Amino acid sequence: MEPITLTVAAVAGLGVLSWAVNHGRNRPFTKDVPVFRASRWTKGNHLWRTQVAVFPNRVVRYTPRLFGHFEETIGIDQVASVANFLASLTRRRWGMSRSTVLAAP
Repeated sequence: MEPITLTVAAVAGLGVLSWAVNHGRNRPFTKDVPVFRASRWTKGNHLWRTQVAVFPNRVVRYTPRLFGHFEETIGIDQVASVANFLASLTRRRWGMSRSTVLAAP
């Protein structure tokens, strides 16, 4: 085979492999409850976005890594107010400053 053909095949193979890894890491980590995802424009979320899920008894923050993941769990009884927690997620998602006050439902 020609060297240029091998080079093109190698580059195409690496492209498909990187797409597959990126697609696999950006899936929601659970199907039990809705998953909130961070924006790609926030710090540390350019490749694999941080995800937050609110279960009936806990809140889980899941961050995919190249090898494995980082998962942080907080019991729902330790969260002062889920409405304020979700409001802070909304502020960060839409890029609002910390001084912005959102009315809790």
